[in-house]
Amino acid sequence: MSAGYRGYIASRPVRDEMTPQHVQNLVVRDYATRNGLTFLLSATEYAMPGCFMMLDSAVASLDDIDGIIFFSLFMMPPDEASRRRIYRRTLELGRSLHFALENLAFDSERDIDRLEDMFQVDHFARSELRADDFDSEVTCPICGRLPASETPVGFSGVTSDVKPWPRVSNLLVCSGCGLLHKRTTAEWFQDIDVIYRDYEAYHQGQGAEQSVRQEEASELSPRSALLVRFAKDALALPSSGRLLDVGCGNGALLRSFAAEFPSWELIGVDRSESGADAVRTIPGVERFVVGGPADAPGHYDLVSLVHVLEHVPEPLVFLSEVAAKLNPGGAVLIDAPSFATNPFDLAVVDHVMHFSLATLRELTRQAGYALRAYSSSLIRKEHAALLTLADGTASTDSRASIAPDGATAAISLLQGLATWLPRHFAAQQVGILGTGIAATWVCEQLPNGAAFFVDEDPHRFGKPYMGAPVIAPADVPDDLTVFVAQPPVMAREIAERLAKEFPGPSWMACPSFHELEL
Repeated sequence: MSAGYRGYIASRPVRDEMTPQHVQNLVVRDYATRNGLTFLLSATEYAMPGCFMMLDSAVASLDDIDGIIFFSLFMMPPDEASRRRIYRRTLELGRSLHFALENLAFDSERDIDRLEDMFQVDHFARSELRADDFDSEVTCPICGRLPASETPVGFSGVTSDVKPWPRVSNLLVCSGCGLLHKRTTAEWFQDIDVIYRDYEAYHQGQGAEQSVRQEEASELSPRSALLVRFAKDALALPSSGRLLDVGCGNGALLRSFAAEFPSWELIGVDRSESGADAVRTIPGVERFVVGGPADAPGHYDLVSLVHVLEHVPEPLVFLSEVAAKLNPGGAVLIDAPSFATNPFDLAVVDHVMHFSLATLRELTRQAGYALRAYSSSLIRKEHAALLTLADGTASTDSRASIAPDGATAAISLLQGLATWLPRHFAAQQVGILGTGIAATWVCEQLPNGAAFFVDEDPHRFGKPYMGAPVIAPADVPDDLTVFVAQPPVMAREIAERLAKEFPGPSWMACPSFHELEL
């Protein structure tokens, strides 16, 4: 019967630095307390170089304890074979390893590569490895398997705050769970650092939130208002509680939530401080925090992740941080793009994850959540979901493969449009419907850009965009062509509606891949 965790500290330097034993013990004890682990006693390794007698003893005793809390990951043996023997025995017995200084835990196969990558980085920093010694393969951030395919991207991109960008990382499809995701190279990380440093949410409307339709015939509504209503109806939210809005930007979700639930306490967290002043003016907002979910104080009845999860390279780790912030019975509201219904999402540089319903389900299941409610029609082209923590009876390890769910079709459409658009409009001036991601991407593919933009959102009328005027549909002169920059099915619906309302211009729907003349 396991009874708790043994600590493992050193009486010799760790990575050339000597930390006093009593300090190591304090770090281990604090880690155990913060993570709800029962701490038994510490084993202090002998000071002899290369000696791991106490570690061997602790590993041998894994039959009788829950696991081992190391002061540091780098107290593991320096040779990989010895480390892998420890990993294997830990997994065979269903135990776990913890590394207090690095705030890391090990309890599954997918954690092995993550830990070993840290050793390689450490060796590289000490000039023990060359850059080309690193394995160029990447594993899936959900299931840990290798990609089934990799597609080089030959077109330019758009940032999530809707600005042109010169490149997009290669697209990978996982061989196991079918996740479509981008390769996260050093160049990608450099790009997103620059993107987030100058991030401007909804700059086309001077900060006003984008309005969307639930279906083609419906009225325009703020996205946040629809999401708050979705959460209210599905969860029967009480009149008071605490909300943490992660990735709050300039406060669009917080503003809609405050209007619906004026007695709730609200906290916004974002890695950029650009929206801080706007957020602090919202009634009910207690504070604005720069950072991630782990940096927000306290616990919450609802955590919202609106257009956040697609930005996160390690979504399992991120969702575990979110889970740690939930009150008992708390829920998580997610809104994320659906690449299958909106292939233009693949062109967004800082969207590293591209979810289908199947891969979103698999991610949240692996992270220990249960899907409480879901809608693909609440906001067209997006997944809206409500999660609660699972009861622990479901398996957290999946070996079944999931179909890629439209990845090939989405990639093919964008690759095809990148070739077709400059050819088709080589000698023609054209307007573009929209001022969002799809419209911006289409404009960048045209040799002469857009002659003008058309938008149905009044917040965007009369403001120049990408050097061209933005006008209402009623103001488009007759006999001009407007390209409807939306996914093909939606584009046809919109073009048909606008042709009835405003028959003078030619409303040209974005073609499907099979309609392209390549």
